[in-house]
Amino acid sequence: MNVQQHKYSNVSGDAMMTSKSIPADINERMIHFKEEVNKYFSFLTDFGYCFEKVEAGRTENFLDYYCNIAYNNGDTHIRVDYSTDIMNGRMMAFPKEKQRPVIDDLIFCAIRDPNAYMVISQFAEEAHFNLPKDCFSISVKTDNIRAEITRVLQNFSDFTRTHLRDVLKKEKIYDCYTDRFYDKVFKEKHYR
Repeated sequence: MNVQQHKYSNVSGDAMMTSKSIPADINERMIHFKEEVNKYFSFLTDFGYCFEKVEAGRTENFLDYYCNIAYNNGDTHIRVDYSTDIMNGRMMAFPKEKQRPVIDDLIFCAIRDPNAYMVISQFAEEAHFNLPKDCFSISVKTDNIRAEITRVLQNFSDFTRTHLRDVLKKEKIYDCYTDRFYDKVFKEKHYR
């Protein structure tokens, strides 16, 4: 199913949130994000993954905007998430807070099934792939946010297709995340 065919669905708790209440520049970023995910993650159908849903809106606590796209293959789910306007949102949500975020745009990609939870960027780091530090991140000083969104999504797509074929085939998966104590977890698990 084509991601572009879906309208924003709000899960932020603000029943009045619509694409009209999202500022035009942020709405354009989210539309570009959806189009690029559709383009760069179309290979997932080759591994039996189907489009599940797209959610977009504004978070209640941190007041940043988000667009989350999910795919599934049975009980295995792949999410590609985008958050934007992080700095402004946090300053509005916590005006007295002295510590400010150091990022304004974030793309996050993860694979989850009943056996494991795998953050793809952390897997790349833990498995010691020699990737540039900015491979999965967007610079706060960028002049062209659309080009940066495209670059990061293409990097996630290329990495997933090249290094995670066994995971996409559901032959194995990795528990790979940072827990609530900031300890890094990295364990290979086989599907049963």
